[in-house]
Amino acid sequence: FAYSTCNMADKAEKKRLAEEKKKQKQLEKEQKKAAKVAAKERKKSEQLAKKRGSKDLLEEAEHAQKPSEPEKQAQPSAAATPPPEPTGADEPAAKKPDEATANKEIKDTPITESKPSPDGKDEQKDDPKEEQDGGTGDDAWKAVAEWLTHLGALPFIDEEQEKQPTLLDLLFFLKDGTVLCDALNLLQPDTCSYHASPTTKFRKQQNIEEFRRGCKKLGLVDEDLFLFDQLFLGSDVITVLRTLAALSKLEVSTEKGLKPVTIPENPETELYNNMENLMEEFEDNKAEDADEVYMLASVEQASGPIGAGSLYEIANQSKLYESNKKKEDLSATPGGVYLMAKKKQREKTVKAKKKKDIYGDDIIEEEEEVRFHGIEKLAAQQREEKVKDLQGGTYTEDMVYAQIMYQGEEPSVYLASQTSSHRNNALLELFETEKNYLKVLTAICDVYYKRLAEQKKVSEEDQKILFSNVSELRETHDGFLALVERQMSSTTGRMVSGVFRKSLECFRAYAEYCCLLPSAFNKYEELLAQPEMKKLFEECQEESGQGFPLRTLLNVPLQRVLKYPLLLKEIIKGTPDEHEDKDGLLEAQDAIQALARLVNETMRDYENVQAVAQCITGYEGPSIESLYAFHKHRPAVCLDEELAFKGPGEKDKIGKRHCFLLPKGILICQSVKGGGYLFKDLVHIKIDTETDESTPTATTGKFKHGFSIKTENGLCQLVSRSEGTKSQWLKALRNNVAAIADSKNKPPPKIIKPEPLPGQAPKSPESPTKPVERRRPSTDAVSPSPSSSPTKVIKINTAKESDQFQYMKWFAGSLDKNKVDAALAGKPDGTYLIRESASRPGSYTLGVLYNSKVAQLPLLRKQEGYTIGTTGRFFETIIDFVDFYSKHNVADNVPTMLLTPYKSA
Repeated sequence: FAYSTCNMADKAEKKRLAEEKKKQKQLEKEQKKAAKVAAKERKKSEQLAKKRGSKDLLEEAEHAQKPSEPEKQAQPSAAATPPPEPTGADEPAAKKPDEATANKEIKDTPITESKPSPDGKDEQKDDPKEEQDGGTGDDAWKAVAEWLTHLGALPFIDEEQEKQPTLLDLLFFLKDGTVLCDALNLLQPDTCSYHASPTTKFRKQQNIEEFRRGCKKLGLVDEDLFLFDQLFLGSDVITVLRTLAALSKLEVSTEKGLKPVTIPENPETELYNNMENLMEEFEDNKAEDADEVYMLASVEQASGPIGAGSLYEIANQSKLYESNKKKEDLSATPGGVYLMAKKKQREKTVKAKKKKDIYGDDIIEEEEEVRFHGIEKLAAQQREEKVKDLQGGTYTEDMVYAQIMYQGEEPSVYLASQTSSHRNNALLELFETEKNYLKVLTAICDVYYKRLAEQKKVSEEDQKILFSNVSELRETHDGFLALVERQMSSTTGRMVSGVFRKSLECFRAYAEYCCLLPSAFNKYEELLAQPEMKKLFEECQEESGQGFPLRTLLNVPLQRVLKYPLLLKEIIKGTPDEHEDKDGLLEAQDAIQALARLVNETMRDYENVQAVAQCITGYEGPSIESLYAFHKHRPAVCLDEELAFKGPGEKDKIGKRHCFLLPKGILICQSVKGGGYLFKDLVHIKIDTETDESTPTATTGKFKHGFSIKTENGLCQLVSRSEGTKSQWLKALRNNVAAIADSKNKPPPKIIKPEPLPGQAPKSPESPTKPVERRRPSTDAVSPSPSSSPTKVIKINTAKESDQFQYMKWFAGSLDKNKVDAALAGKPDGTYLIRESASRPGSYTLGVLYNSKVAQLPLLRKQEGYTIGTTGRFFETIIDFVDFYSKHNVADNVPTMLLTPYKSA
């Protein structure tokens, strides 16, 4: 009774405190609202005073600066916001601050934006035609930022948060062009098409040029628009603001209820005077700190499949990099305030969409994984392609993959519950599909490639374009399958992590294959248009045994590489934490993540090279794409920057150039007004290329940090604006030279196939000899006529159930029951083991130590699952049984949990 009374009292007290808290919040809300209204009225009075020049109104504005009673309650005098300094003709002349003070004022100048109302309409939108007066220079950029915020292009900044954005934050957030293009698309949908995640200066410049073109579509003219450098370098911030103000006055803006922005004719410029220097300073620090993860991981010579430069090493470096990035104070970096606000908005959206499980609890979202985004993008472009097989069935590319790998629809392994059988199913899935995948690669190499080479109807150059490095993939997966097969044939447990550890370095070849695949598709279509080649391709299709045309088979590796992270994830899901393979599998998962990053970076760089090639005029020589290289040991680095350049033999001439660093050369170009580049020179990068930063170089204007490159034609000089950019280029150049040396001096990574087991003959890749009859999937995309072909069934070899326990520290194998006491002797209570009956395989007994005595309890297998005694609890697997009783007592007469596996005690 006393306990119940105390509970009631506690509940009453909690209820009272909650009500008081609610009242306090309501009061604070009303106070803030009153303060906001008063501030708004004060601002209106000030603006009227400035416009009319009325002395009476100025006095009224000064009077309005005194806080009202609600404001005094909301803002104590100690924390009150000081009134703004008087401006205009009556303002006394201020002493010009020194540079350090000016910098501090610029950095610390905050912006507070009015919050949109709950109905989605901004509180400020009383009269769209009433312009926001930029007033002073400080007010000008704030008015532009406020317009962008109410448009929806900038994230909302809570006016109560400690760190408020400054002009520097705004410029850094706008300089890659994505926010500006978003703004145009918000004004009028589909105005701009831009690069969503530009990582190079070249891509950012393309975004700004796209923004300029979009502005012209909406009615602005060249005189209204800023140039790239005026924003990117901060050299003319006022012009940038005037462009955005001009957009705010367009009808497409005002009809949305947004107030136009007016920038004064001669705004106070002290705020903007040093902005270019500040932006250069931050870019300099950024370039010095931004060591490429892959460059760091590959500086030393690679030593074996898991040495420096390997995917496993890259994975470790990436984890360290990400860990340091998380600790970094984002708000301290330029643009960080907006990035944090954008992140919070995204988190709120995700929270609002968060799903519930069957019990009504929030489902915990897993950490987002790095995926093969470049390959996924390429695969999506092919997804809706329709192809026909030899029987006339019509398939999409996704259906083709399912048909080749499974002879129908994919199994439900990815939806299975987390049980020990799930691991076994995932391993069988990997094994069986890998065999079918190798048949596809073998068909491409031994039928199509071989026939085209023998008949000499296609040039070697065209063959290289059509098949790229598919033979390398075939060799890789021949070895990979041999390693998987060895594990599947093992009777002492399966350590799959070693298979991935020995193989993943060779999977780098997918980066080259996927980059060159669009060219292969184009070449195939070009050859298919020739009647003679069309007939040859049809003959190869019949002979290959796959039933699908070459173009479809070439797309299979693209789809297959996307499956390995999923299959590995399912294997990990079904592997208990105490399994000896678990840690290795997690390392392999990290390495596959590193592979995904590497492939994404390679595909992005290669796309950038292709885009650069299209933008350069006046270039003669080998294709610009040939200056790219797919290195096997360490990735090359691509950069682009505006530098000063002086070529060999040029005595005094040094000019500003846009330079593109590629794996095998540096393109020296001149920027052309309106976008594009004019080719000027090419500096080749070879194995003996040397860099020198000690020799003095020529300088010009702000380009004062130089270094030299020794070439066969003489000395080239490159000069940057900052020491950080110079350091970044030197590192990248030396990395690219080392990558060339590695490719020349080291053999490419190769999977060493295991020796055949005793009594087992060595196997070679199976070459198809006759077409495989297929079952057509049931879908509207399939031809309506049914197939009379028999369904091909994949026979799956099921392993012994106890095989999965071999590496469990509690599994004793076929241990005689009389030896259980000896196995547990001298160990603490709660030590346990599970043994399998030697005379009745598949029957298991639990042995557990309690009060220094061994209790042996048979695990009864019934239709509902495993159980002991008459507890009424059933478990689908023994692993589930162990997991449950590691947290609960085994039985009433054995009141102990399963605490310690006997091999660990």
